[in-house]
Amino acid sequence: MAKNSPKGAGLSWLHENMSYAGDECLRWPFRAKNSGGYGAITFRGRLTGAHRAMCTLAHGEPPVGYWVAHSCGQRDCCNPRHLRWATPKENQADKRSHGTVNSGERNGNSKLTREAVLLIKRRLSCGELHRSIAQDFGVAREAISSIAQGKTWAHITEGHY
Repeated sequence: MAKNSPKGAGLSWLHENMSYAGDECLRWPFRAKNSGGYGAITFRGRLTGAHRAMCTLAHGEPPVGYWVAHSCGQRDCCNPRHLRWATPKENQADKRSHGTVNSGERNGNSKLTREAVLLIKRRLSCGELHRSIAQDFGVAREAISSIAQGKTWAHITEGHY
């Protein structure tokens, strides 16, 4: 992947490919935006995701509050046939189906692992105090309460190893 590109090369590439008719992913060939793997481009004077710029060029302006959803699940894909405007809820559903949701251990802010959460849930089922469990795992009592209420880590159950 190229680190730097001539000024305007990214926008030229998007325009050249906005009518792309192939089924395979069309990978962004320029610099990455972040560690999440989304391409970046200055579009209309702002740094934005290359996939968002492509979706705008190929499908028009987004409805208010809509995000770009990838049917392929590849963050660096700019194939206009793989991109569409979606509600945040629809986009999250797509991410879950592709396995690209940053929940649980995939969330960079998480202090807990899947194994720790399973142990916490077992201890909660035995009636242990949230405060005691929180101290043992080095997290706030509120983190344990959120697990107990199913607000966080709801996708982790005994049957999901």
